[in-house]
Amino acid sequence: MASIPLSCGGTYRGHGGDLPGVSVGGGRATDGRGTVTVYTTTVAAQGARLAHLQGAVDAALCDGR
Repeated sequence: MASIPLSCGGTYRGHGGDLPGVSVGGGRATDGRGTVTVYTTTVAAQGARLAHLQGAVDAALCDGR
């Protein structure tokens, strides 16, 4: 479990996981604003792929704020 800063303020707590051909990331905003899970059929989320996956979680939690 990690605490990751949100671009719109605050943080979210969550974690990701990888299986061959699948990456999953998700979390819940610490202020209770929402929960999100992102599922993608790419190779393991590392480097730029991890940043993109975390960006999708950030966008889902920060949109509409």
